[in-house]
Amino acid sequence: MKNFSRTVMLKGINFFEGEIDGKTIVSAVAHVEEELDLSKNNAKGCRTVEYKVVDIAKVKVLMTSTVLIPCESEIVFTMVTTKRAQTIGVESITPTKQGQIEAAALLKATKTA
Repeated sequence: MKNFSRTVMLKGINFFEGEIDGKTIVSAVAHVEEELDLSKNNAKGCRTVEYKVVDIAKVKVLMTSTVLIPCESEIVFTMVTTKRAQTIGVESITPTKQGQIEAAALLKATKTA
């Protein structure tokens, strides 16, 4: 496994814990904003990409905290390579202080509008 970190715009998080067809399912996802490939002049703007979160507890902590989302966050990604595939998951999510200041200002602006 290789880890790398990036400061990104965290657009959302969600998790599921339960049973489907008798199987216990535990999963968590982080929705991260990424820029489109502008090099071919056929795209403009951003998209949201889902990354599986390795530990559901990390998402639950954010869900019950006072963290405002969307916000700028430092995310540690983990890359796992097997014989068949290479996948990228999220090891940890830490909202930046600046990201929380900007999210609070946006929330305040939308409430007064």
